[in-house]
Amino acid sequence: RILAILLAVCMLLAMPVYAAPETDGVTDDVVTEAPADGEGTTGDAVDGSTDAPIVQAMSYIEYYNQYSGENKPSTEVVVGTANVVGVQNAEASTVNKDGKDGVVLSKDNEWIEWQVEILESGIYNIKTDYYPLPDSGRSITLKLTVDGSELPPYVEAGTFALPRVWKDANGGKVEQDKQGNDIRPSQEEISEWTSYSFTNELGMYAEPYFLYLEAGVHTVRYQRVREALAISQLTFENVKTLPSYEEYKSQFTGTSAADTMYTQQAEKPLKKSDSTLYALMDHQDAGTEPNHPTQMKLNTIGGANWSTTGQSITWTVPVETGKAGWYKLALRARQNSNQGMKSYRNLSVNGKIPFAEAVNIPFEYDTEWKIYELPELWLEPGDEVTLTVSSGLLCDVLRTVQESVLDLNEIYRKIIVITGTTPDVYQDYYLEDEIPGLKEMFLEQQEKLTMIANKIKEVNGKTGSQTSNLYEAAEKLGIYAGKSYEITADLGSFKSSIESLSSLLLSFGQQPVEIDCLYYVPAGQAAPKAKAGFWKSLVYSTQKFIGSFFTDYQIKAEKGTVEAWVSTGRDQMQIISAMINEFTADTGINVRLSLVDTGSTLLSATMAGKGPDVALLIPSGEIINLSMRGALVDMDGEYGLFDKMGDHFTEAAWKHFRYNNGKKWGIYAIPETQTWPMVFYRTDIFAELNLTVPETWDEYYEMLRTLQGQNLNVGMVETSSGTPGVSGSIDIFQSLLHQRGSTYYNDTLTATLFDTTEAYEAFEQWSEFYSKYGVARSVDFYNRFRTGDVPIGTISYGTYNQLMAAAPELRGLWEMAPMPGTVQYKKDENGNYLLDENDQKIPARGYWKTDENGKLVRDDHDRLIPVYDDNGEILVNHMSASGGSGCMMLTAAQKRGVADQAYEFLTWWTDTPQQKRYGRDLEATMGVAARYTPADLEAFDDMGWTPEEAAVLKEQRDHTQNVYSIPGDYLLARSLTNALRSTLDNNLEPRRTLSQYN
Repeated sequence: RILAILLAVCMLLAMPVYAAPETDGVTDDVVTEAPADGEGTTGDAVDGSTDAPIVQAMSYIEYYNQYSGENKPSTEVVVGTANVVGVQNAEASTVNKDGKDGVVLSKDNEWIEWQVEILESGIYNIKTDYYPLPDSGRSITLKLTVDGSELPPYVEAGTFALPRVWKDANGGKVEQDKQGNDIRPSQEEISEWTSYSFTNELGMYAEPYFLYLEAGVHTVRYQRVREALAISQLTFENVKTLPSYEEYKSQFTGTSAADTMYTQQAEKPLKKSDSTLYALMDHQDAGTEPNHPTQMKLNTIGGANWSTTGQSITWTVPVETGKAGWYKLALRARQNSNQGMKSYRNLSVNGKIPFAEAVNIPFEYDTEWKIYELPELWLEPGDEVTLTVSSGLLCDVLRTVQESVLDLNEIYRKIIVITGTTPDVYQDYYLEDEIPGLKEMFLEQQEKLTMIANKIKEVNGKTGSQTSNLYEAAEKLGIYAGKSYEITADLGSFKSSIESLSSLLLSFGQQPVEIDCLYYVPAGQAAPKAKAGFWKSLVYSTQKFIGSFFTDYQIKAEKGTVEAWVSTGRDQMQIISAMINEFTADTGINVRLSLVDTGSTLLSATMAGKGPDVALLIPSGEIINLSMRGALVDMDGEYGLFDKMGDHFTEAAWKHFRYNNGKKWGIYAIPETQTWPMVFYRTDIFAELNLTVPETWDEYYEMLRTLQGQNLNVGMVETSSGTPGVSGSIDIFQSLLHQRGSTYYNDTLTATLFDTTEAYEAFEQWSEFYSKYGVARSVDFYNRFRTGDVPIGTISYGTYNQLMAAAPELRGLWEMAPMPGTVQYKKDENGNYLLDENDQKIPARGYWKTDENGKLVRDDHDRLIPVYDDNGEILVNHMSASGGSGCMMLTAAQKRGVADQAYEFLTWWTDTPQQKRYGRDLEATMGVAARYTPADLEAFDDMGWTPEEAAVLKEQRDHTQNVYSIPGDYLLARSLTNALRSTLDNNLEPRRTLSQYN
């Protein structure tokens, strides 16, 4: 008995202790105090969110597996404007474009419903005939629902994309700069009717998305997510069997062979499906046409920009009148990106694939240019030839990879529920007993990985690094199946294997090909060679070498030229440079843009008198450092900047650049970008755990209890290798302080306010995230968000770009939400909390006071002013800090006499039209991974967000607040970091520690 008691005590002591979240004394009792003047009566105290748990549609993989074996009817069902049975706006308009009517989807009419009579049950692809209407120029996005359901049939149907059609502006004419280098033409949309079937852009399916419909009458709704368009008809069909090449040739009996070869420059297409498909430069190979040893020439197209399934480029064949005939299409091309892999293209003529052999044409990996010969085609003058990125022969592999990634992540989460993320390698957790069917799960995944590796080897004809890694991972899964205890010591490796498998979706899903020339070769003739001759290559290389000593790569500055520095990528610089050329043409003001590292270089150059007149995209801290040293122009004092542009940005964005030089307040930069934290969460895991997104920190603690019960955690990064001396979560403390209506400094900026009740509470809550609630201090949020063991995190909204571009397996499985907020409690005139008869704090109800423009109003101490109404709403403050960059004018501009020109340039650059265009061009050039984060309020709306994304982002943006910068404020960030880490590392009392550091 004594032994049993001792054992029980030891077990109790060994159990992890979870501290219940504090509620600051708030109960579910009703508070019945009499209302003060202007206040509504109080109702229920804070009792948590009443939102329903997240409900999500199945993924398309699940839908595909469920219905792919169903009947594929050969009949087509076409519905047009006459079949429209419902629109959001009863006065929804129809338009006639090029002789065809279409129903308009726009901001005034968000959805359309068609009545569809299906005669034969089965699966159908939906082809949409649409006409893009003027809007922001982003990809058109729709949501599909059926028979009145609020949810789409599968997650991907919630964001179906329809491409626009583009061409080079000015008829494709290429301008040159003063050095003779080609300037890339801007992209211009072609407005025309287009037929398109929704396609998986990752290439996981050989055919477009399908929809299973029973025989009978259905309603199909398209809801506008983004952009305006007109829709003429929907066609419910199935992909038809293509004729063989011999059958295709038999259609042209009696025709003659061509006798003339034509050469076409690929970088000058008729049209393309994506604005990123612009001309590129190959300056290395003498055989690329056109070329020049010292000047940069646009001479190829495609490459990494032309790699997503469904992207297409179309050329008008150069066949002359009377020269119709059989031509062998030969391409001078290269695929030098996916080592050991093939890229694939579908060939079509006049919008139709002519024969089965024109599907999945392979382009093998090679570092050199090659000639790829395609089958002979019957071509006539005016015909259009199109090459479209195909999913190739690995679509089944990609689909299986995604299934395996999701399944293995689920296995991983089940394991860490029992073992935690850092298990004891000497303990046997009896995983097979705790997780029923674990052995079978491992064996199933082993079989899938082996099948994937075998298929890749079969398609590529050899074993590469990917297949070797897959075989190795499959072997490990077999070991885990036989000895589940092995995974305890190998859990980190298991997790890394899942991450590596996820990366295959990107590498296999990308199908890059770069094209220099198209040759239309008459039957029987040989195509030109891909490589330049020895002597031509030697002469070209020699000219390049000699020219490198004499070519001046700097554009000479003319008198009155504004010197501008920017620290960014070369693609970004080219976009800005093209815009500056137009600014110069319109105003006559010359601006010379230089790509310079504007970190310490800018400060050093400025202090040495060698700095620029203006600098763009500079972090706020650098701007204040220069303004403190008298190196910047106060653009508000000199030009009345705020009166001109004050309403373009939030007050938080302006606050970054306000500084008091001891004599007066000034504004020393114009906001360019603004970022703020958002909550990113996995909707699939939240739905699985029956969780809601927390609105308050009390709800956050309740959510944390559930997650930690599953050995999951949250992302609130405190330590990071990027900024080891400053806490990565210092913005959390600042936000908690703002949410209590306080800030860093007193109103004269002569002392901190860290000796106040609000500061002590905020610091204590900040430290308790890590000390009391077990939040991990160091987290690789991106990777652990992908695996799901960190299904929620508070991080800059710029993370959206990374997840959209680099985590394709999570599409439709995550969303953003505003930061949790702090419940506001009533205080008296001295700032003390008011208590009810039970000594409980009394929650405030109402809303923050706003001015006539809807902006938040603050008192003299920079605190929000609450007002009360009759609705009795509990006031939750969601304030957060924000970051950003700005552009500034240096005093050098005044000394050189170009201050007025510099000011005109900066106000032009930060004005709404230019910020909109820069954001559009940046994303068009580099994809969603480079989505811009403009501070301009109107430009932000133009950045391609869905209405739901824009709503939550703007909700948080409207609740951002910053602190003024003062000399030496870097010490404040370091001291707050030291105070936090001293509290955590030495188990000190938070309030006393903050008091000492203060």
